[in-house]
Amino acid sequence: YRDMRPVLDVRAPRAYYTAVDDEAGRGLIVMDDVVSLGGRFFDPQEPYSIDTCRDTLDQLARLHARTWADARWDVDWLEPRVAAMATAYPTDALQALLDDGRGDGVPTDLLDAERLQAAMHRFAEWELTCVVHGDTHSGNAYLDADGRACWLDWQVVQRGHWALDVSYHLGTVLGIEDRRAHERDLVAHYVDALGAHGAPAPSFGDAWERYTLGFTWGFFLWTITRISSRAVVLLHFPRLAAAIDDHDTFRRLDERGSRS
Repeated sequence: YRDMRPVLDVRAPRAYYTAVDDEAGRGLIVMDDVVSLGGRFFDPQEPYSIDTCRDTLDQLARLHARTWADARWDVDWLEPRVAAMATAYPTDALQALLDDGRGDGVPTDLLDAERLQAAMHRFAEWELTCVVHGDTHSGNAYLDADGRACWLDWQVVQRGHWALDVSYHLGTVLGIEDRRAHERDLVAHYVDALGAHGAPAPSFGDAWERYTLGFTWGFFLWTITRISSRAVVLLHFPRLAAAIDDHDTFRRLDERGSRS
């Protein structure tokens, strides 16, 4: 909020004071009261409209383009987190979470901790294209008083591949059938927005390939999530699982890694 928002001009709450207590490992941010300013937070039970998705993707494209291959953001506090997170969770602990009921109705081959960890390590090998928000689920965006999409909760911001944000976002904020119906058009919209904001946008074919392989991070986060409402876990986890199943993400990630 302090270092990135003024430079990148991404819509987010204004921060008036920030501080870190190094000894306690705690941060403090005094920011806008979004609701008193006319903003409205999304209800995870209500999928985003397609127009809202276009707006949130445009803001992600702005973030990505403004930080694309920019050494200014090669700093410790933006270190990539994918590989470290995969390693931080012992396989048996991860398996216990996959077996705790959140996977009811999910294809059993996706409920394998070793396979999930392997997919995370494959994903961690991807090039770092830009700074990514890192946690683009439905609860971390809101509409301001003018109805424009804004991003908050930047606690896992990091350098990473742009698909981490886009795949995670569309995999959680849309119902499964809406995602299936609209994801190609929305990925094309993101690619156009990325180019419009000044980044060397990939072709649609390359972007679609990366998008369909990019759901692993979001799926992992909603595997380890215990703080959020269980009702939200039971929305986001199966949505991401359906995306991975639709696009055969884990198998293709493994094959892609083996070829590289």
